[in-house]
This record gives sequence, structure tokens and C-alpha cells, in this order.
Amino acid sequence: MKIFIRFAALAVALLCGTFAFSEVESKSSASPEGNGNSNPPASVSPSKRSRTSDNSSPSDSHLPSGDSPIRTTKDPVSKDPLSASVASRPDKSGQGGAASDYADAELSPSLYISVQDQAMDWWFRLPPDSVPHISQIKKIFFNQNFALFPFVSGAAVKDGKFSLTYSIDCKYPDGSVKSIVKDSNFDGEKSSPNIIVACPDVIAASFDESFKDGKYIFTFTVKDNVSGRTAKYVNDMDLVAWSAPNPFVGAKIVRDYVKFFYLQPSPEALWSIFFSKDFNLEQKKAPNSLNYSHIGFLKAAFKRNGFLLSAARDYFKKASSMDRAKIIFLLAICGEDPIDESILKEKEKAYQKRIRAAKFPDPYKEWDSVMGAAQVDMLWGEFYSDGTYKPIRRIMDLLSRNEEAVFSDNLKAARKRPENQEEWKKFMLGLLNRAALMTIAQHCYEMPLVEQYCVWALKNNDVPSSSKQVLVPIVEPEGANKK
Repeated sequence: MKIFIRFAALAVALLCGTFAFSEVESKSSASPEGNGNSNPPASVSPSKRSRTSDNSSPSDSHLPSGDSPIRTTKDPVSKDPLSASVASRPDKSGQGGAASDYADAELSPSLYISVQDQAMDWWFRLPPDSVPHISQIKKIFFNQNFALFPFVSGAAVKDGKFSLTYSIDCKYPDGSVKSIVKDSNFDGEKSSPNIIVACPDVIAASFDESFKDGKYIFTFTVKDNVSGRTAKYVNDMDLVAWSAPNPFVGAKIVRDYVKFFYLQPSPEALWSIFFSKDFNLEQKKAPNSLNYSHIGFLKAAFKRNGFLLSAARDYFKKASSMDRAKIIFLLAICGEDPIDESILKEKEKAYQKRIRAAKFPDPYKEWDSVMGAAQVDMLWGEFYSDGTYKPIRRIMDLLSRNEEAVFSDNLKAARKRPENQEEWKKFMLGLLNRAALMTIAQHCYEMPLVEQYCVWALKNNDVPSSSKQVLVPIVEPEGANKK
């Protein structure tokens, strides 16, 4: 039993979705829906809803953000794969409400099954009026990591405080029922019943082959200790064996799926991207002629879908020469054990040795004067894969290199070259500053989440002061997308 919390023309040269959300029993007024994965994820920003003025249940996989404690995960002690992980710290508090605030509140719980990042940057690191995106799933594969995210809207407020008690149960395919969370208390402060709160339990799990395939049904029961009301929400998923989908066809489809993968992080889509003939790891004029954004994407995406690495190994013997080369490359950049040489052709043995001897930059270490642009590209690729704040924040660090940017601008204007190693480093950091500024601006225009992270960073002083003067003009005051 396993418990969890928490591409390739180049290779050839070297060698020679989201699922629909079914109707569920719930006291919510609407059921969340996911998008099918026949089309690339949409890049259009949803309409914004105020987090304090909307009392409706979430729909279309979007939720307004709420005042609630941040939860982080920690290793469970239970041997059951459905192990709750609780660790909270105060985040924000609403203003005190009147004793009668709870009178019109309609208690409405929601329980989302998703493979999105469990640190929930997509919820907690957004400005107040933003609409977080939640990608629902209805199918889980053996050994795939997933999580349950419980939310409650309409919690009654008395004297500025709310109080909830909740439980989460799971009904297994054989009919047995297991308790995941039992009578957990959640108290806090908020200004209005309309604010949705994220409960402090994030249930993270992975089912191995010792579990029976079939439907697993989760029931989320909530009691409002202020109003005395009780409500429940029922959701389900199917546990199935992995079956490899067909690769995507078409460069635009592949490109769009890569760039917006974080909106619908499906392992089937990842497989279809990676083995597509239109997924190219080459990039002209880049260091070593590699597409480092794709490398960053692959490393992060397959780290979150580690069970696919085993599936790729199983596929290797019957794979085409192109796909075999891709698998050799993938295992190398992911730090996995190499393919057994006994099943490799001579050219494949040589290729595997060369690719494992190659050095790939670490985007979180010191900015490299030669590979700095590759580091930035890898960070963007990481963001494409999981939509987390960390790579965006790392790129923001470069915005503080204003002095170096002026130095490089002056050298280019004078058509001069750096005279020594120190000047070369300063020159390259200046170029990286300009590149970071340009790519952040471009991605803010195209991706609401990037802009929302930038706005949140500004509002919460999470960027160097010297970066603010160049970041502020990129985003509008309230983080509205410019498209």
C-alpha cells in the first residue's frame, strides 16, 4: 500500500481531462462541472464574483476565495490511504458581524476531488475579488495522487465568529464505509455568512492495486454550531486501471495543452502530450538547442504523476524508436533509474549515457550567466504544469536587477561588449531582468492566474521593494485581466 500527502525530435537526432461532474446529492444550489478533454483548456478568465457578496454555491469549477486558515499537509500516521492532514495557521480575519448575521445564511458544503496542488496557492495567494479555479475529476487511476478539498459557504456568523463541526466518510465498492474525518471542529472569524471558508482538513491519497476498482463515494457532513443547521454533500470517483490514450495530433493543440495544463491537470492529457509527434523538445537559438520550458514542464508534471513513469517503462519494449528515445530522455531529466541496458540497442545505450552525463540547470539556484534564460524558461514550464506561485515568485526576483538592466542597456546602445567576467555577469543579469519583465507582462495578459499572483505579491509585500516600481504598471490595481 502506498500513501501520499502531498518531449522529441532532438532524441531522434541524437539516436541516428478533466471529467464531467455527475449529479450529486447535496443541499447546494448548483453542482460543479468539469470540462471534457476533447478540446484544449480554455484560457479565458471567468467572470469575477465578490468573495463577500455572493452566497451561491460554486459552479463551473470556480469558487470565490474565502477568509480561512491556510492548511498545509504533513505525513499521515494512518495506514489507510485516505488520511486527513491538518496543520493550520491564521490567515486573515473578517470584521465582527452582528448577532443576527446567521439568520439568512444557507449552509452549503462542497467537497471537491482534484489533483491540483494541495498547498492551494490557487486559493490563498489571490487578491480578494478573484475567482479561484478548481479542476474536478471523476476518475482516478491506481497509484495516482489525488486530494479532497472541503469548503463551506453560508456558515452562520455571530459576534463576528463562525463555528462548524464536520465529518467525511468514504463508501468503498464493497459497501463498507470508512471514516476519514470524524467530528472535526473548525472555528474562526469572518465578516459575513456569504464568505466561503476552506476547511483545515485536506485529504490526500493514492490507491494501489490492493484496493478494489470501482466507485468510491465520499459524504461530507457539516453542522453549523451557531445556527444549528446541518447539511451534507456527496461526491464520488471511479478507481480504474491505467489505459494509455492516443497521442495528440496537431502542433497548436499540443502547445495549448502544455501552456494551460494547470487548468485541467489530467494524466491522460500529459501522456497524449508527451508521446505526440508534434511535441518538440528542440528550440532554435536556445542553449543546446533545447526547449527548456518543455523540460521544466515535463519534470514538474511527471513528478506529480509519478505512476506514469512506471507506465512508460512498461510501454518501452513495444514503443517506436522515437518513443523509446523520449522515455530515455524523460527518465534522465526526472532523476529516475535508467533503462536496463540489456533491452537497449547500441545507439540507445550511447544516447542514454550522453543524456545522463548532460547537466541541466537548476532554476532555483544562482542565476547562471550562460543558462539564465533556460532557467527562466524552466520556471514557466513548471508553472504551466501545476499553476503554483513558487516559480512566478522566483521569476519576480529578477525584477530587482534594475541596475544591471541599465548597465546592459547602455552597453548595447554603445555597441560594446563586457570587458571582464564581472561585467559579463552584470550584463547577463540585466538581460534576464528585461526578459523576466517581458515574459511576466505577456503571461499576465494571457493568464489571469499569473496576474492574480502578481497582484497578491504586491498587496502582501512579497516582492523586493525595487521590483514593485516595474511590476505595478503591469497589473491593474484590482488584478483585473486586460484581455
